Amino acid sequence: VEDVPCGNTIALVGLDQFITKNATLTNEKEVDACPIRAMKFSVSPVVRVAVQ
Repeated sequence: VEDVPCGNTIALVGLDQFITKNATLTNEKEVDACPIRAMKFSVSPVVRVAVQ
């Protein structure tokens, strides 16, 4: 995919080894990129599940 307009959602595979929490992806030529901040939730989780 060469271009994804604003408001569209895409899925990328293979980035989990480079991104630990969150990231904003852009090309090297883009100088006006605004990082997307991590979402903060005001409630704590009720149930936690760990999958191994």
